[in-house]
Amino acid sequence: MKIALMGFAGTNKEWSLGRLTFLFYKGLKELGEDVYLISKYPLNREFRFVEIKKFPKILGKDILTDIFSHYFTVRKLNPNIYHFIYPYVSATIMLYFPAKYKKLLTIHDLKPLALPEFMNKRKN
Repeated sequence: MKIALMGFAGTNKEWSLGRLTFLFYKGLKELGEDVYLISKYPLNREFRFVEIKKFPKILGKDILTDIFSHYFTVRKLNPNIYHFIYPYVSATIMLYFPAKYKKLLTIHDLKPLALPEFMNKRKN
């Protein structure tokens, strides 16, 4: 099965989303899956990745790159599944675009909403 992972957070093993991306990639490779990372930047050679074309920023944001270049790059790769590991707002809009591949989105850090009683609160 060909699986593409959103690699916008990089693959830094020490940082939360980068570590998650690294672990997903490593685990899927160990299972024998055909795995690719879709990234805005070049990654370490130990990863099979596709770098998306960058377009000029609009109001300091990568809107065209994150939506359209991202979408057409994944579409051209034509994976069976595309996993949005990093729920980047403009890239998440791609969920609504038509595609032959299945889409999976992981949403992080819902603890403040789901378990507010366990969040540290500043004392006044």
